[in-house]
Amino acid sequence: AAGDGFGWLLAGECNAGLRCVARLIGDGLAVAPLGILIALAFSNISPKRTFVAGLVIGLFIEFLQFFIASGVSQGLSVLMRGVWLAFGVWLGQRMKMAKPGAVAKIIWRLALILLLPYLLVVAVLAGWFSAPWLPVRSFVEQLSNVKMMPLYYHYYTSEPVAMASLLANLFMYAPIGLAVWAMQAVRGALQNRRLIVPVISGACLALVIELGKVLVPLKHPDMTNLLIAAISSLLVYQFASWVENILNGQRSALVLDPPRKGSQ
Repeated sequence: AAGDGFGWLLAGECNAGLRCVARLIGDGLAVAPLGILIALAFSNISPKRTFVAGLVIGLFIEFLQFFIASGVSQGLSVLMRGVWLAFGVWLGQRMKMAKPGAVAKIIWRLALILLLPYLLVVAVLAGWFSAPWLPVRSFVEQLSNVKMMPLYYHYYTSEPVAMASLLANLFMYAPIGLAVWAMQAVRGALQNRRLIVPVISGACLALVIELGKVLVPLKHPDMTNLLIAAISSLLVYQFASWVENILNGQRSALVLDPPRKGSQ
């Protein structure tokens, strides 16, 4: 039998369906950008080889979890890292063959289609529906009990809970940065883009989510998540813009392929 922090497939503590799925997807999504970078750097890399490399990376990471008191090690996370690293390479190769504008249009259309499901998933992960809501008239009273100091709740919880909260919020609000990049890439020129847009967008969504927790019993809004959401959205936006610049040839792309015979 697997312990709470270890499992050949799933760790024993992975008992909340949607949260468990989100965590597994997060394990994979964390390495997907690395796959995109590999595809941009090497023109002849194979997704199959990358999948094996992802498994090796996953095994190494899960092995290290044994030496961390709060570590959680599970076999399915290894597989997810291999799959998503290979997917990142495949996606990067497709992006190299397409124009950034076309990619942005696809992402923006998907963002519009998936907006409501995305908001619903974020609300569920934030615990909006974990218990019946308190009466709306108690909102002001409940809000007055919220600690506004940054990282306040991180000081009074365990290391694994604090880290899980940080990673969960980073991944939850990452799509905002990608959607904002796609919107700006479709609608405006490079010189008209503003970094403040993904920052404000991520923070505003996080504010709504955190204020919703005010009326959920046993939940407490953490305004630190506004900062985490803003940073996450900005980082993804910047990464997408950097990849766009490479594909447009506006910045020297990574070229790590060995020189071919007969060329200098």
